Amino acid sequence: MPALPFLLTVPWGLYAETPISGAAPRVPLRDGATAQVMAAHGLMLAIPTAARVLVAGRRLHMQQEGAPFDWAQDRFAMHALPSGIRPEERTLALAIGAPDTEMAASIELDGYLAKPQKRQSDAPANDGDRIQDFILKVLSRIREAEASDGERPAGGVAAWSRIAAAWTTTEANALDAPKELIVEHAETYRCVLMEVAQHPRRVLARVRRLMPLDRVQEIDKGCIDWLIRQPGTSIEEKAGPRQAVLGIAREENLNTLENRVLKDLLRHSTMEANGYLRANKRYAASERYRLVAAYGGLCRRTWRELEAQGIADPTHPVTPNYVLQHDARYRSIWKAYQEVLGDERRQDDTWRWQRRLWSDFVRLSVHIALGRIRGCRPVALSPLRIRREQGRGRWSDLAQQSGLFLLRRPGRDLAISVLDATLPDGHPSLRPWQHALGATIVLAVEDCATGRQTAICVWPIHGTGSEPIALQEFMASADEALRIVVDEERRYRDVREEVRGLVIRSSLDMANPDWGQQGRVYGLAMGPSAEMIEETMEMGAMVLEDAITSLHW
Repeated sequence: MPALPFLLTVPWGLYAETPISGAAPRVPLRDGATAQVMAAHGLMLAIPTAARVLVAGRRLHMQQEGAPFDWAQDRFAMHALPSGIRPEERTLALAIGAPDTEMAASIELDGYLAKPQKRQSDAPANDGDRIQDFILKVLSRIREAEASDGERPAGGVAAWSRIAAAWTTTEANALDAPKELIVEHAETYRCVLMEVAQHPRRVLARVRRLMPLDRVQEIDKGCIDWLIRQPGTSIEEKAGPRQAVLGIAREENLNTLENRVLKDLLRHSTMEANGYLRANKRYAASERYRLVAAYGGLCRRTWRELEAQGIADPTHPVTPNYVLQHDARYRSIWKAYQEVLGDERRQDDTWRWQRRLWSDFVRLSVHIALGRIRGCRPVALSPLRIRREQGRGRWSDLAQQSGLFLLRRPGRDLAISVLDATLPDGHPSLRPWQHALGATIVLAVEDCATGRQTAICVWPIHGTGSEPIALQEFMASADEALRIVVDEERRYRDVREEVRGLVIRSSLDMANPDWGQQGRVYGLAMGPSAEMIEETMEMGAMVLEDAITSLHW
């Protein structure tokens, strides 16, 4: 019988046994069955390499995380699941195919939060809004590695220096606000929008209306048909006591396709500006922040003015008419509109892959924290490039071994390699059990004098539910998994593994970072808070130093 895929409520779920918040660490996906789990877990799938699993929905594709590994007499690989956007995606339908069987299963998420609709800046925030703001702040933090002029650096040193400076200072305006699409629009389209909004294109519409006989200048077949049906033998008799007949009148009309597109662009730009301002409050004194604030206010006022004039919303999908394609002013409007809609689709993808976005943030945070350990300096760093477009939640490009640090202490030097465990080919220094544990980052620590090797597995945890899970529960479960792995390696392979774990859980509201320890596993709850980013990196450095020290001193 072929092996079944497993839904993992924690990345290390193949080895843990104790339920966490009432959910088993792993749940087999059986034909016709529905697995119910909390959305607050960081869900993953462990899939036999011989099977194929498809998620219903055109844009719902899984992402392999790490190299294949052997487990339970079969070969598996880890896959990340995307988060749902719409309310109906609370239940994910899976089609599972194996060489000899086809089956269907589903996953139902408790406490599921769909992507919220965009809100005004003064509207109260709900749980979905808080997650969306958190995502924008994390993305803003990652993109601080970009050059100030928007160009991507050719090498890694400038990007690492830039992001280290941004993440290790509490100065709110140490750098300028990131240059996102709304900034480019504020720089490029402000004058065009003002001109078009003040003088929108009007057309003369031909409408039939009852008019006095002496005012009628034009009629059409419909007017003649109406006139024929009226009682009387002469025009005067058919006109009746009011002496009015149906004629053609010309009226100015603003409710054209091009003006509907203009109004919708203003609405989207207002919402985008609000989101940008909420995510970048720490740059309130920067030029870009002020520019977007002024642009957002202009768009909001103009949008309401056009709405008051009776201009409707466009019906999607919009097919551009002659004016949108060939009029110089409206051609710019149409270009900006397409860019805004494309950016919103990218934001949808960011919501879907927010767990991988958090992993990307943690990956960079580990490098920054290692550099802040006393006596630890980078020997080599992989070039850091920030992508123009995300790759299913991942924005940074790093090598498999993204950093090599040297930790010097009296009488002992340690070489610390930062290894990316999510790449499908796998680094030669990674062990199969580290892939089976679902580790995102592995710190391979080696004593330069004796060659003794140890490891620290790092797990980023980010849930999308309305109620977060306590950090202590994650630490206890990960410690259990590590204990089982160490025992198995010693019993079946006669290998003594010395390993520690670090769970880094996202924190949406807590300004101050928090940490703890349980057995072999450390825990850190943190966020991208501008006010606490320096303290967060310092706490990360303290936790990593303590984990390394426990292994080698």
